[in-house]
Amino acid sequence: MLDERDLEVAVRTLARFISDAPLTTTIAELEHDLDGRRKDEVEAIIRARGFSSDLLRGAMLIRSRLGRINDLIHATAITLALSELMTPERGPASTLPRRRQRPIPPVRRVETDRGVAEFKLSRWDGSDAMRKR
Repeated sequence: MLDERDLEVAVRTLARFISDAPLTTTIAELEHDLDGRRKDEVEAIIRARGFSSDLLRGAMLIRSRLGRINDLIHATAITLALSELMTPERGPASTLPRRRQRPIPPVRRVETDRGVAEFKLSRWDGSDAMRKR
């Protein structure tokens, strides 16, 4: 049975690993470094890059415990924005999807007296030209 200490260790292990560089960069560099290498070289590169069974166990534990973090982010953003989406004169908000509409996860869509709001949250780093437009 896993306890909270296991989760704390896993979070620290993962935080150390991802603090060195963005994960996408790390994986892209790893793929490049491993291309065409022999077994002994692969093992050395993997160790040097910090990939380990502890990292795998930690990431899997975090996913099992915190795997719904995106749902929490969306629910929190909607909750914080809800009063701005409503007017005092009208009725309550509903997060239930209407019938015969494209299915949208309820946590990402809210209907108020002012209309329907869909939430798509992401962190923009300025390098995505499409988002910039």
